[in-house]
Amino acid sequence: MSIIPSFTTYDTTPKFWVCTNPQCAEGHPGWTGEPTGKKCFSCKQPLVKSNSEPVRNN
Repeated sequence: MSIIPSFTTYDTTPKFWVCTNPQCAEGHPGWTGEPTGKKCFSCKQPLVKSNSEPVRNN
């Protein structure tokens, strides 16, 4: 029996960029992360690279 290789790869630790400007339509001020050199396409404020979703402060 032969083994067919998988061509799909999965990122087990996804990271994504988040705008932390509260006035921005794309902003999520509760999220934290590592600073990046990228800027938000809407408000031109710095973006941070986040590892996960924020913790709710209820």
